[in-house]
Amino acid sequence: MNVQEIYLKNSVFHTEQGVHCIESKGVNLKNVTLHTTAAEHAIQVLNSRDLNFEKIEIGGKATKALKVDGRSNSSIRLQQTGVDKPVVELGPDV
Repeated sequence: MNVQEIYLKNSVFHTEQGVHCIESKGVNLKNVTLHTTAAEHAIQVLNSRDLNFEKIEIGGKATKALKVDGRSNSSIRLQQTGVDKPVVELGPDV
């Protein structure tokens, strides 16, 4: 079963790999801070849809905020980030 309809708000996460949305639908993060210890990207998306990332702060070792890969992505929003790193990287299949 794929992850669907997740709402996280006003949260701080300390993770190794950040957030991975793989074949997900309806993931919503608002006012969330992500501190990673090993990930190159704070958020990775593969073949997902209806994602909303609003007011995301990035800390730790992530060098990029968001990577989108796969041919089946749609409606991915990144809004009002306080990110000073490169924001979005698109994979070869996007």
